[in-house]
Amino acid sequence: MCLNEVQINEVERNVRRASEIFSEHGIFLLQVFRRELDEHNADDLWQQFYVSLVNNPLSDDVNNIRGYLYRAARNDILDFKQKSKLHREMIDRFSKDHRTIKVLNDPVSILTVRESLMTAFSLIKTRFPPSISQAVLYKRRDGIENSKIAEKMGIKKQTVETYLSIGTTMIKEFKDEIFGDNDG
Repeated sequence: MCLNEVQINEVERNVRRASEIFSEHGIFLLQVFRRELDEHNADDLWQQFYVSLVNNPLSDDVNNIRGYLYRAARNDILDFKQKSKLHREMIDRFSKDHRTIKVLNDPVSILTVRESLMTAFSLIKTRFPPSISQAVLYKRRDGIENSKIAEKMGIKKQTVETYLSIGTTMIKEFKDEIFGDNDG
């Protein structure tokens, strides 16, 4: 896809505006992120915040830029914490359901578990009927409540529960393929 001159000018304008804002408020934003998160995650979110300012520039009618940025940064922090919590809960559920995999705090174990999860989700997506796959992935991968899954899929909550029940049965049938044969 080629960008035309108007799009290039708009991108350049957005980068310039984001850079001006970060020149004036960047240290303040970094402090906001570091108050709530460890240094690594704070730095990552801070950089993502800059990119989001480039992609979604502030409108000129924002009177209190620092206040607006603070609220936006707090929202990013809350979103990050919620996603991290859901991810931890998913790993906890997975490890409780499948006792053969132990979740440790070392990076190799974390990567191994993530890889196993991604493999399992990929197999569920490709081997299960589409509706059942979608319901199971929303529930197990994304941690979404049954009522929200029903809304997303445009079906009744009871149908979601049926799909999840069938999906659980199918997971048991495909257990060795999804999670590896741990008996031999």
